[in-house]
Amino acid sequence: MVAIMHKYASFKKLNTNVEGSLDGFVDAESVSDYAVESMKWAVSNVIISGTEKGLEPKGFATRAQVAVVMKAFDERIR
Repeated sequence: MVAIMHKYASFKKLNTNVEGSLDGFVDAESVSDYAVESMKWAVSNVIISGTEKGLEPKGFATRAQVAVVMKAFDERIR
């Protein structure tokens, strides 16, 4: 999900700076190679903050989680 949003932000010429780290998440190593930069971008821009289990990159997002992420994108990136 965040890889798509990162590409969209780039397409729209919005903020795509990557300044964060995934070190604080227990499952950071589970993020696919193609999505690491996008996940760092999403975390550093507080678009995604993870759950008590971590980022859960291999999990499924609920409708509520997607809504929260999209709202954060709209408020912080647009």
